[in-house]
Amino acid sequence: MKRKVIATLVAGALLPLAAQAGSVTFKAPLAGATVSGTLGGQTCEVTAGGAARVEFFLESVALNVANAAPWSCGLNTTQFANGTHLLKAVAYDKRGKSSATQINISSGNNQRGEAGAPACEPLRIWVSDGCNGVAGVKVTFSVLAGGGKVDGKTSTEVTTGSTGHAQTVLELGAAGGNNIVEANFADNPATPAVFQVFGIRRTPGE
Repeated sequence: MKRKVIATLVAGALLPLAAQAGSVTFKAPLAGATVSGTLGGQTCEVTAGGAARVEFFLESVALNVANAAPWSCGLNTTQFANGTHLLKAVAYDKRGKSSATQINISSGNNQRGEAGAPACEPLRIWVSDGCNGVAGVKVTFSVLAGGGKVDGKTSTEVTTGSTGHAQTVLELGAAGGNNIVEANFADNPATPAVFQVFGIRRTPGE
């Protein structure tokens, strides 16, 4: 029975290494390919210029680590259920670092609060390379709608900490209604994180 593997949806880009910078690109299998049996060598290979090592995963399951080119994975498809899967490669430079490839909401989304007042929870995101948090990434939180402010401004920049997290405080717009805040970082290959916080406007006497 054949297994279908999505190959190139997530590929970790390298941080600059000396004067070089690299990225991970699947040579095989291609995105949407249907595969079966055991993959390895040229049937499961990436290009990764400047990499010191490349780690391969199917979803969150670690497959193997390649410490030198050719950067090849080892995948026995019979060990996984039939269906669509995400095959992922994350490259690391000589310092053991990999660049950010995605940003996700950690907490603070879909809450309600008093219009014109700070939201109860901070808006918190997590930047990762697809597996681990990435520190030192400058994340911009921008108010897109609702008239709110982050750290007293329409946009603010926060650097991720050691776990890859960053957060800001939203003051909801005075008019009430939905406040929308986007969190993103430069050269993000994926989609930004978008928060929605609803402001409740009290009428006199309430």
